[in-house]
Amino acid sequence: MPAYVNGMGRGTIPRDSPHLFSRTRREAMEACDVVVLAGAVLDFRLAFGASIPKQAKIIQLEMDSAMIGHNRPADVGLVGNLACTFELMVRVMEEEQVRLGFWRVQRRTAGERAGRGGEQAGRMGSDDVPIDAMRLCREIADFVDDDMIVIGTGRHRGPGGKVVPIPKNGLWMDPGPLGTLGVGMPFAIAASTGPHGQTRVDHLL
Repeated sequence: MPAYVNGMGRGTIPRDSPHLFSRTRREAMEACDVVVLAGAVLDFRLAFGASIPKQAKIIQLEMDSAMIGHNRPADVGLVGNLACTFELMVRVMEEEQVRLGFWRVQRRTAGERAGRGGEQAGRMGSDDVPIDAMRLCREIADFVDDDMIVIGTGRHRGPGGKVVPIPKNGLWMDPGPLGTLGVGMPFAIAASTGPHGQTRVDHLL
């Protein structure tokens, strides 16, 4: 089952998971028959739900009941702790022997590895001057390890989210959907100071 993360959700799925994708979200949503929204708001980042086919079913997981059906009705709304809800969903799927369409995953995987028809792959290998944002993010991605905190700010946050793999939950800092300007440096100062006052050097996008 292909999974995509948004905003501060980056890192919640291990970067080596075969189910984690980052470059084909729009294509996957346009071709899906069921979408599980877990704490994800159908705002401008997700085209207010317009990219989800009209016939597709929407299962929405939220901790706030007021967010259920925001901008587009949900076929199923589940309110509560997301981790507990996911565990219950997996348990029911196992009990009822629900099988997912893995052929769809394979199709999306091919597109993901190709970088959306090679367009993104070409930008990531570009030698343009000034440097292309995708090339910059690819260079950073090659350097990121499992203990680095990565900060996404400004116009590079979008390419960074597609290219830079976040090792685990809590290692990506994001200014939020409104893209508040000026938070990058304060975030970097906070991230560079460890719990015992030691200084660490990470990356600011």
